[in-house]
Amino acid sequence: VAEDSSGYGWNIIPTADDDLDNNSSEKEYLTDWVKNFTTPINQTLYQLNYDRRALGCGAVEIIREGTSSSPIIDVKHIPLHQLYKHSDNCRIKQIVGSKHRWFIEYGTNFDKQGTEYDVDYLTGEIAPYDSLSADERANEIIWFTDYAPQRKTYGLPKIAPAIKVISGDLSRSSYNTAFFKHYGMPPF
Repeated sequence: VAEDSSGYGWNIIPTADDDLDNNSSEKEYLTDWVKNFTTPINQTLYQLNYDRRALGCGAVEIIREGTSSSPIIDVKHIPLHQLYKHSDNCRIKQIVGSKHRWFIEYGTNFDKQGTEYDVDYLTGEIAPYDSLSADERANEIIWFTDYAPQRKTYGLPKIAPAIKVISGDLSRSSYNTAFFKHYGMPPF
């Protein structure tokens, strides 16, 4: 399913109210932008959808050129089993072995007064907006969640409700196999 939704190729198609002929330079810009990603966009989408189907949510890292407001230059998948959301629902911590790294969820870096801020990628501390260099600033993450009322942060995979049914089917199959293995007599 993840491969079907990510596809084998991609194309930029304007919406109905856009005129393709007048925006050919924009189409070329977008095509070059996507082609310059370090990981092909189809592979990133495949990995994202695989995580969403298996775990109930997925994450994609956004890498910017310089400052917090500079253009996006790359998009990468981050395996979900390495990510943990902070209680403020804004910061996200990645743990790989003994290494820690902080991220910020895309579009949530506002305090209660509506002022934007950045996060230090090593410490997770909040800093004034655009005050950190590109090497110190936490990258952004787009967080995708399959809705589940009990698990709003991490979601729930669509297969989860069927796990008990699958387990029951496997038990019935095992019982039936044992029944015929013993020539129609229950193995008591």
